[in-house]
Amino acid sequence: MNDPLGVLGSTRYFLRMGVVGIDHSSVSAVAKTITPEDLTHLAKPLFFFEGWTWEEKVAITLIRNAVNFSFWPDHNEPRWTVHGMENKILDGSTAAYFCLEKAARQGWVSPLYFQDLSRIDKDELAQIFQGDGGSEIPLLPERLNCLDELGRGLQVKGSGGIEELLATTGWSAPGLARYLIQKIPNFNDAVDCWGDGETVKFHKRAQLAVSEIHRIMLDEHRGGFADVGDLTALSDYRIPQLFREMGILVYHEDLAEMVDGEEEVPLNSVAEICIRAATIWGAEYLRQELEKRLKQAVTAAQLDYVLWRKARELKDSMRPHHRTRTIAY
Repeated sequence: MNDPLGVLGSTRYFLRMGVVGIDHSSVSAVAKTITPEDLTHLAKPLFFFEGWTWEEKVAITLIRNAVNFSFWPDHNEPRWTVHGMENKILDGSTAAYFCLEKAARQGWVSPLYFQDLSRIDKDELAQIFQGDGGSEIPLLPERLNCLDELGRGLQVKGSGGIEELLATTGWSAPGLARYLIQKIPNFNDAVDCWGDGETVKFHKRAQLAVSEIHRIMLDEHRGGFADVGDLTALSDYRIPQLFREMGILVYHEDLAEMVDGEEEVPLNSVAEICIRAATIWGAEYLRQELEKRLKQAVTAAQLDYVLWRKARELKDSMRPHHRTRTIAY
């Protein structure tokens, strides 16, 4: 596949460091369990409320992904949860999506006027994300800053602004992702790990936002992005947890002890970068294996939905995910 964002090329080196390995026999075994139907059945709900225009849906998706990171609780703290539709208890990104969409519905934020995001203060955001039983969303000040950067970085003003944004980026998936990365600092998920200016690129949230916008455009019969296949796999904390359980990722014993003991893996450390790099390449090898086995094109975006759904199903029965407090994922 093409690699216009430089994610695959910049992460490959870290597969050779011996910190996280990839078991190719497990990649093949997992590929045999994924069907063509799995790749077309996207169970993750994108919206809770009806009546949004397609532009409002795209705008809300950008807003949600600006704060879509780091939901796990600190030790001895309750997990942040909220009551959603039909009194269902939500957590993680699903809860954040519900809270922000509800805030837009109630007029706290105006989806088509991004500059309004810069006017939200910490107390207002705390109320938007108010959790059950006193539970608090982690990194609230960082989320406030991310919304401020989005409001300042994207000059979307009213009806037609989203279409103009997509036209400016050439109706291109990597083009839109690159635009978000350049205009909004918190979307620039890259690490200069050696201090020489050569960055390791992940761009998880930018690519997820674009992937979800692609799905909205398909649902709205607007065609989607023809080059969505140029997006890469997404590296967070759930997919490596799932891949480790599946046997695709094999951690060095020191890293395994750290993760299983729920110690924090330092941000931008070699260990953390190796986990993320191996996750991206494990998913890429799985995508390639699926294409060979199913004899059809498979995008990283399609595969991500399958893996995300599986990780959510198994999250309470798997070994711990790695703990790195970050706004990247």
